[in-house]
Amino acid sequence: MNKKTEIITGIKITAAAVIALAIAELAGLEFSVSAGIVAILSVLPTKKETVRTAIDRFVAFAVALIIAALCYGFIGFNLTAFSIYLLIFIIYCRIFGFYSAMAMDSVLISHFLSTGNMDLNSILNEVLLFIIGTMMGIIVNLTLRKNKKKTDELTLKTDEQIKHILIRASERVMDTDLTNYDGTCLVKLDKLLEKARKQALTDYKNDLIDPDDSDIRYIEMRDKQAEILSETYRNVSELKTTPDTAKIISDFLVKIAQEYDRENDVSDLLEECESINKGFKERPLPKTREEFEDRARLFVVMRSIEDFLEIKKEMYK
Repeated sequence: MNKKTEIITGIKITAAAVIALAIAELAGLEFSVSAGIVAILSVLPTKKETVRTAIDRFVAFAVALIIAALCYGFIGFNLTAFSIYLLIFIIYCRIFGFYSAMAMDSVLISHFLSTGNMDLNSILNEVLLFIIGTMMGIIVNLTLRKNKKKTDELTLKTDEQIKHILIRASERVMDTDLTNYDGTCLVKLDKLLEKARKQALTDYKNDLIDPDDSDIRYIEMRDKQAEILSETYRNVSELKTTPDTAKIISDFLVKIAQEYDRENDVSDLLEECESINKGFKERPLPKTREEFEDRARLFVVMRSIEDFLEIKKEMYK
């Protein structure tokens, strides 16, 4: 998030806490400030996380009430009873994965210890504090929107970086002395993909009504292609000569980069790739060992590029 977004989110969370506290005060609830604390703890990075966590905490809270009733009922409203409650409840939460409920629910349960009472009115008081705080947290999260613009921007940057990698590979095929061909472009691509993946996942989790995972799948596809580009880089960087097939492959890599687009189903490129591979088989055998090894490397490069295109075609389907 940028600073502006963080400030706006902070204001929303503060407003949720204050409103929750005010509602609890108007309702005449004891420990009304706890409603505000619950609201703060209920605001999570995405809508799906907020709703899921709220449900988990409510289930855990119901169990906490039962455990507390047994402990206070048999032992009394003292530190020993509360300690035994904590032991049982924390173990329960850790076994069933309700980690976020441990602190928040226990704060509400501690109110019974403070008042020395756990009748129906006291229980209702804590339940209402929980509901008011949680609902205000959910309302804040409903105002969070997908940042599709940011996702598209990061996706475009990854595509442009892949084009750059293809162009660099085409240059290295024709020039074995190409400077600065050290793989840093692949490192940059990995970082861009990671950022794009996180943003796409956040957008997905912020869409409760009609979640669309197309951006996530697109980035996963680019991730697979990045692995192939790493393999291509290794083979191209080991070239010692410029075989007679180098120009054809170099031109083809440039063409892929030029036609690299999200909406391209790459059918034409795959047909051309198959045609090039067939043409290579008809060429005369290399005369020197170095040429033979480099021809073999370029053959592997073409196979990798074919896989690169096939991944895109599958995605397009």
